[in-house]
Amino acid sequence: MKRSRLLLATSTVLATFALSAAAYAATATAAWARPGNDDVAVYFTLTNNTNKAITLVGAASPVAKSTELHRSSPVEANAGDMEMSGMTMQTVQSLTVEPHQHINFEPGGYHVMLIHMRHSLKLGQHFPLVLIFRNKTREIVPVSVINR
Repeated sequence: MKRSRLLLATSTVLATFALSAAAYAATATAAWARPGNDDVAVYFTLTNNTNKAITLVGAASPVAKSTELHRSSPVEANAGDMEMSGMTMQTVQSLTVEPHQHINFEPGGYHVMLIHMRHSLKLGQHFPLVLIFRNKTREIVPVSVINR
Protein backbone atom coordinates (compact mmCIF):
# COMPACT_ATOMS: atom_id res chain seq x y z
CA MET A 1 0.00 0.00 0.00
CA LYS A 2 2.79 2.43 0.93
CA ARG A 3 4.66 1.53 -2.23
CA SER A 4 1.65 2.25 -4.47
CA ARG A 5 1.13 5.63 -2.74
CA LEU A 6 4.81 6.44 -3.24
CA LEU A 7 4.59 5.46 -6.91
CA LEU A 8 1.44 7.54 -7.34
CA ALA A 9 3.05 10.55 -5.62
CA THR A 10 6.23 10.18 -7.68
CA SER A 11 4.23 9.87 -10.90
CA THR A 12 2.20 12.97 -10.01
CA VAL A 13 5.34 15.00 -9.27
CA LEU A 14 7.02 13.86 -12.50
CA ALA A 15 3.91 14.61 -14.56
CA THR A 16 3.61 18.06 -12.99
CA PHE A 17 7.30 18.73 -13.66
CA ALA A 18 6.97 17.60 -17.28
CA LEU A 19 3.94 19.84 -17.82
CA SER A 20 5.73 22.77 -16.17
CA ALA A 21 8.84 22.24 -18.29
CA ALA A 22 6.76 22.05 -21.46
CA ALA A 23 4.90 25.23 -20.55
CA TYR A 24 8.17 27.16 -20.23
CA ALA A 25 10.05 25.81 -23.22
CA ALA A 26 10.39 26.95 -26.79
CA THR A 27 8.13 24.86 -28.99
CA ALA A 28 7.96 24.27 -32.71
CA THR A 29 4.60 23.12 -34.03
CA ALA A 30 2.99 22.07 -37.30
CA ALA A 31 6.33 21.37 -39.02
CA TRP A 32 6.10 20.40 -42.68
CA ALA A 33 8.12 20.09 -45.86
CA ARG A 34 7.23 19.39 -49.48
CA PRO A 35 8.40 16.24 -51.27
CA GLY A 36 11.81 16.79 -52.86
CA ASN A 37 15.15 15.44 -54.02
CA ASP A 38 17.94 17.93 -53.41
CA ASP A 39 17.37 21.03 -51.27
CA VAL A 40 14.11 21.16 -49.30
CA ALA A 41 12.67 23.87 -47.04
CA VAL A 42 11.04 23.09 -43.68
CA TYR A 43 8.32 25.34 -42.24
CA PHE A 44 6.79 25.54 -38.73
CA THR A 45 5.77 27.96 -36.00
CA LEU A 46 8.40 28.63 -33.33
CA THR A 47 6.92 29.84 -30.03
CA ASN A 48 8.85 31.18 -27.07
CA ASN A 49 6.94 30.26 -23.90
CA THR A 50 9.65 31.66 -21.61
CA ASN A 51 10.15 35.00 -19.89
CA LYS A 52 13.48 35.53 -21.69
CA ALA A 53 14.35 35.93 -25.35
CA ILE A 54 15.54 32.74 -27.05
CA THR A 55 17.87 32.58 -30.02
CA LEU A 56 17.76 29.87 -32.66
CA VAL A 57 21.27 29.36 -34.04
CA GLY A 58 20.94 26.25 -36.19
CA ALA A 59 19.27 22.99 -37.04
CA ALA A 60 20.18 19.45 -38.04
CA SER A 61 18.43 16.48 -39.58
CA PRO A 62 19.52 12.97 -40.51
CA VAL A 63 17.83 13.36 -43.92
CA ALA A 64 20.23 16.11 -45.11
CA LYS A 65 24.00 16.53 -45.24
CA SER A 66 23.68 20.06 -43.87
CA THR A 67 21.11 22.67 -42.88
CA GLU A 68 20.91 26.47 -42.86
CA LEU A 69 18.51 29.03 -41.47
CA HIS A 70 17.18 31.13 -44.35
CA ARG A 71 14.89 34.05 -45.05
CA SER A 72 13.23 34.65 -48.40
CA SER A 73 12.40 38.22 -49.34
CA PRO A 74 10.65 39.76 -52.34
CA VAL A 75 12.86 41.64 -54.79
CA GLU A 76 11.72 44.21 -57.28
CA ALA A 77 13.98 45.72 -59.89
CA ASN A 78 13.62 48.10 -62.79
CA ALA A 79 15.53 47.43 -65.98
CA GLY A 80 14.72 50.29 -68.30
CA ASP A 81 11.04 49.99 -69.12
CA MET A 82 10.68 46.54 -67.56
CA GLU A 83 9.77 45.91 -63.96
CA MET A 84 10.87 42.56 -62.64
CA SER A 85 10.01 40.87 -59.39
CA GLY A 86 11.09 37.69 -57.71
CA MET A 87 12.45 36.30 -54.48
CA THR A 88 15.88 36.26 -52.94
CA MET A 89 17.05 33.89 -50.24
CA GLN A 90 19.55 34.91 -47.56
CA THR A 91 21.32 32.85 -44.92
CA VAL A 92 20.44 33.90 -41.37
CA GLN A 93 23.06 33.29 -38.66
CA SER A 94 20.56 33.42 -35.80
CA LEU A 95 16.98 34.35 -35.08
CA THR A 96 15.75 35.74 -31.75
CA VAL A 97 12.20 35.18 -30.51
CA GLU A 98 11.10 37.57 -27.78
CA PRO A 99 9.34 36.29 -24.62
CA HIS A 100 5.83 34.94 -25.23
CA GLN A 101 6.07 35.65 -28.96
CA HIS A 102 6.23 33.40 -32.02
CA ILE A 103 7.74 33.47 -35.48
CA ASN A 104 6.16 31.69 -38.42
CA PHE A 105 8.55 29.84 -40.67
CA GLU A 106 6.59 29.90 -43.93
CA PRO A 107 7.00 30.10 -47.70
CA GLY A 108 8.26 33.54 -48.65
CA GLY A 109 9.79 34.08 -45.19
CA TYR A 110 11.91 32.24 -42.66
CA HIS A 111 12.61 28.53 -43.16
CA VAL A 112 15.17 25.85 -42.42
CA MET A 113 16.86 24.70 -45.61
CA LEU A 114 17.82 21.03 -45.79
CA ILE A 115 20.80 20.95 -48.15
CA HIS A 116 21.89 17.94 -50.21
CA MET A 117 19.28 15.43 -49.17
CA ARG A 118 20.53 11.94 -48.33
CA HIS A 119 17.40 10.54 -49.99
CA SER A 120 14.25 11.88 -51.62
CA LEU A 121 11.41 12.99 -49.39
CA LYS A 122 8.16 11.37 -50.42
CA LEU A 123 4.61 12.37 -49.64
CA GLY A 124 3.45 10.96 -46.30
CA GLN A 125 6.92 10.47 -44.82
CA HIS A 126 8.00 11.88 -41.46
CA PHE A 127 11.48 12.82 -40.27
CA PRO A 128 13.08 14.59 -37.29
CA LEU A 129 14.45 18.12 -37.33
CA VAL A 130 16.62 19.22 -34.40
CA LEU A 131 16.48 22.93 -33.55
CA ILE A 132 19.60 24.25 -31.82
CA PHE A 133 19.44 27.27 -29.51
CA ARG A 134 22.19 29.60 -28.31
CA ASN A 135 21.80 28.35 -24.71
CA LYS A 136 22.79 24.87 -25.98
CA THR A 137 19.27 23.43 -25.68
CA ARG A 138 17.86 21.40 -28.53
CA GLU A 139 14.34 20.53 -29.55
CA ILE A 140 13.46 17.55 -31.72
CA VAL A 141 10.62 18.45 -34.06
CA PRO A 142 8.65 15.87 -36.07
CA VAL A 143 8.27 17.02 -39.70
CA SER A 144 5.55 15.74 -42.05
CA VAL A 145 6.09 15.63 -45.82
CA ILE A 146 2.93 17.04 -47.41
CA ASN A 147 1.72 18.77 -50.56
CA ARG A 148 1.01 22.41 -49.86
